[in-house]
Amino acid sequence: ADHVIANSNAVRQGLVAVGVDNHKIQVIYNGHDVTKFEEASPKGWRRSLGWPSQSILVGYVGQFSPNKGCMDFVRAAELVLDKEPMCRFLMIGKIDEKDGHQREISDWVKEKGLENQIAFTGWVDAMEETYADLDVVVVPSRHPDPAANVNIEAMASGIPVVATRVGGTPELVVDGESGFLVEKESPKQIAWRVLELAGDVELRQKMGRVGTER
Repeated sequence: ADHVIANSNAVRQGLVAVGVDNHKIQVIYNGHDVTKFEEASPKGWRRSLGWPSQSILVGYVGQFSPNKGCMDFVRAAELVLDKEPMCRFLMIGKIDEKDGHQREISDWVKEKGLENQIAFTGWVDAMEETYADLDVVVVPSRHPDPAANVNIEAMASGIPVVATRVGGTPELVVDGESGFLVEKESPKQIAWRVLELAGDVELRQKMGRVGTER
């Protein structure tokens, strides 16, 4: 190739590692229509799920696969709920009953008796409406995401992000400013940061504004 476009410096470094000439590579981050997210109306998950109107909604968005850290998300949810019972957790993504890992997550939620606090929404088309409902987004990936769009979409929606320090994520989420970075496979760290945000609406708003500007 004469020219290569990467969507993060992490991807650039990976390409260089396998022999691509660094001078051929340009980093262009994924773009989104920020206006669409800023102007979105809330979908109304609290009402449709019968949750209290003052519930703090924490969302996971993506595939239900081991490398996405879904189990870390639900384990963190259990820890959070032990300290802050007003939190509620949405797992947003396509449901496939044949998916063994998805069944494992669902069975774990039932075993812990958390069906009323952790909900699986299924596939959602107008994601900007769901983001408008959320207070915190968690991106618990275990593998080096190149530049996960959910980070960008959450920030465009004015929502603080709690994400693992993997791949291109540290290039998107500014630790302590637009959200928090945590180590992968660490439900305790995720829970700690979610609790910090759940208990401080001004911090959520401040980080949300920084994320939107970014």
